[in-house]
Amino acid sequence: MHRERINAGTVGLVFKNGNYTRVITEGKHWIKFSEQVLRCDLSQAFSAPKALEILLKDEVLAAMLTLVDVKDNEIVLVYENKTLNAC
Repeated sequence: MHRERINAGTVGLVFKNGNYTRVITEGKHWIKFSEQVLRCDLSQAFSAPKALEILLKDEVLAAMLTLVDVKDNEIVLVYENKTLNAC
């Protein structure tokens, strides 16, 4: 086992043999050698490394995400800190 430190503003997605197992948040965590941690910055848009449907089965991770379904005939404007953000 080894320790992984997750800093403020990031989370870690833990995978074992390529399969998603859990999400870890800020702090120090023990990780098995057979597991890999993918760090995700909370200030950036989330790009799912695996099928989103699989990741959303985890209620903890699903609660951290806000999903927006945009239809083909719609556009999205994203404002962050009262500024239009070009996505």
